[in-house]
Amino acid sequence: MSLIIALIILLTTYAYFRSSLIHFNGTIDKDYFPAFGNFIGSITGVFLSIGSIVLIFYTYQSQQKQSLLTKELIDRQISLSVKPEIFVKDYFHEQIKSTDKKFLSIDKIVPIGLQIVNLNIINVGIEVAQYIEYSFKYNVSEIVDYLTNKIKKPLIRIEYKPSELFAEIILLKDGTKIGLNVLYATRKNKKDYLMPYKLNSDSFEIPFPSFYCFAYYYATLDNVDGKEDLEYFPKCHLEISYADLEAKKHLKKFNIEIEFMVVAPSEPEIDIPYKILITESNKQE
Repeated sequence: MSLIIALIILLTTYAYFRSSLIHFNGTIDKDYFPAFGNFIGSITGVFLSIGSIVLIFYTYQSQQKQSLLTKELIDRQISLSVKPEIFVKDYFHEQIKSTDKKFLSIDKIVPIGLQIVNLNIINVGIEVAQYIEYSFKYNVSEIVDYLTNKIKKPLIRIEYKPSELFAEIILLKDGTKIGLNVLYATRKNKKDYLMPYKLNSDSFEIPFPSFYCFAYYYATLDNVDGKEDLEYFPKCHLEISYADLEAKKHLKKFNIEIEFMVVAPSEPEIDIPYKILITESNKQE
């Protein structure tokens, strides 16, 4: 804009000079010089006014965009602050006191602490979660293959046909057998709603797949080529979907890690302390 105004002044001065309306001999023409000043002032004022209008327009547009962005952020913050938020608590199992073990009825294959494991689900958000669906995801065939091929001296054998509900677990030491439903946890289960935990400490429990838990337990016994082999043990995760009060659906995926704090060198224990750590993977809305 400044360059345009300067160019107009130079061209106007040149035109006045060529027309002998202004000259540089030291004498000011009282009739034409004020006209020259008025002309320059008018032209400059017009361009300055146009420039101001353009700047005001762009400033208005910028403020409108900023207002829309601010409103969108505020709406998103409000939405995030009031929506339901499903969370899964870590699980810790302490070893049962030796004086209590004589009162327990337990088979020789699955340790007592692995038979019934329930994970606690809570809603840490503010809004009610509804139409809740959940299921565990793991591959039984991959687990059987790991226990068969990765362990040099396995303690158990699993007889399983893909897609069947039950597998037969055989303790190789004495031939003890048990049948176990290995797919029940992979089926989708439902719950109508879950109130916010802060309001009334509401929660519900879901059974953790005991098959996966005890298979991982046998993999941790001293029959693998080092602890790093467990990194290749087939993974298990939990998927939970739910809706908010606006019927918007949310999907969460939780990764599961099991840590046994004491492992017998060659034989399974009747009970053993361990923990199940639950971590949320990338959010999927």
